[in-house]
Amino acid sequence: MIDFSDELNQEQLAVVLQGDGPCLVLAGAGQANADIAYRAAYLLSRGVSPENILLLLLPIKRGRDEKTGG
Repeated sequence: MIDFSDELNQEQLAVVLQGDGPCLVLAGAGQANADIAYRAAYLLSRGVSPENILLLLLPIKRGRDEKTGG
């Protein structure tokens, strides 16, 4: 079992523990992927079915392309 409060800072922990419903996480490079992975781990530990979890991780360049339609 992961001790989320021991592994994450306060801002990251707030993202991970943000309810059981849909959650949009917009984060910069670096720790963002770990935050999203911890969010998925938290949901799974709460009994959420993997089929109900969608993670989208876009590289910075791809994210910019999405915003500009490029």
